[in-house]
Amino acid sequence: MAEALAIKNSEIEALASATDGLKKEAAISEGNMASLQFGNNIISFDQANMESMMRHRELTKTRMMQAFMEREVELEQRAIEGLTALARI
Repeated sequence: MAEALAIKNSEIEALASATDGLKKEAAISEGNMASLQFGNNIISFDQANMESMMRHRELTKTRMMQAFMEREVELEQRAIEGLTALARI
């Protein structure tokens, strides 16, 4: 009977040790998962930031083109006014 109890005790100790090992592995895995999620959040933020910068760049480009076109129209009008003034002379 004492021998059977000793065998059961060693089985219980082995199970407890295995359980502790699994708990440590789970904690490490959770830490790795949190690190990956943090990395994914950074990547998502960088992508969103890049998309925002690209939209801003396109908007700036559009505004510059509009300003150039307006300036071109203004210069054409001034040229026409100048030619009209010369024609009157």
